[in-house]
Amino acid sequence: MRPSPSGRAAAAALVALVAFGVAGCRRHLPADVVARVDGKPIKVHEVEAYVAANLLDEPDEPPMPAEDLDRVKSRLFDALLDECMLYAEAGRRGIEVSDAEVDAFLGRGAEGGASGAAPDAAQRAMARRSIAVQKLLESSILEDSDITDADVDAFLASRTQKTGDRRVLEIRSLMFEDPERAAKVYADLRRKRMTFDEAVAAYEPTPGQTTTLEVALGDLPEEVQRAVQGLEDGGVSAPTAVHGITYLFRVDRWVAAEGEDRGDVREWARYQILRRRSEEASASLLDALRRKVRSEVELDHLPFRYFPE
Repeated sequence: MRPSPSGRAAAAALVALVAFGVAGCRRHLPADVVARVDGKPIKVHEVEAYVAANLLDEPDEPPMPAEDLDRVKSRLFDALLDECMLYAEAGRRGIEVSDAEVDAFLGRGAEGGASGAAPDAAQRAMARRSIAVQKLLESSILEDSDITDADVDAFLASRTQKTGDRRVLEIRSLMFEDPERAAKVYADLRRKRMTFDEAVAAYEPTPGQTTTLEVALGDLPEEVQRAVQGLEDGGVSAPTAVHGITYLFRVDRWVAAEGEDRGDVREWARYQILRRRSEEASASLLDALRRKVRSEVELDHLPFRYFPE
């Protein structure tokens, strides 16, 4: 199992990784060191291994333009810095990861698995860090994870409207000032040259702009309703103009409308509440760590051009 941009978000379940501020304490670092977080160096080869593990391969498709690819790599570098900061905090809190947990994360048994090459040291280190960060975030979430029936009732009541199409969907939007660029990205998505998450990493104009919105179809603007109503789960709309701005909309999934027969509605609501709380908890933890953890970054040492968000 390899972490990927979408897999990491799912693996942390629970978390929205946000970009690390790279304006920390600047010093001259050795040429093979890109950053130092909480006193621990992050070397060039570690960045290369992390990027390689998280980039999604499309062997039959033309490569992304160099600038777009560097934007994706830049967001992965931000995520690596966040992970390293959280990993250091996990160590301070005494969170441990066993070899058996690493084996399970990598999809291998204690004997190393029946087929395929054994993971190398870099893969095992990344897996160990990912597990420790997940444990840290889950422990932070559990501190405030008591979801009552009243919480569920309030959540469901907040979603109930009196008019419009009551089908509920989880939707994300990616905004473009240039309609031609939106059309190009849409074409790349249709040809599977990139995923929607990669497009977000490369083109999201404002951090957090593509946060998932849970909404009834009838509550969306008419232009958006027309664009998405025929999409299946995971579908992306053609470029759609709303108030003069062009968007691509992705339907993460459809949910049965309030009042329909869906026996798991309350469990689904609990999951949505937990996910929302987890995002708030992880963002709060990262903000606190950024204020207290010493960091140094030398962007010139990266093996690619860095693009700030």
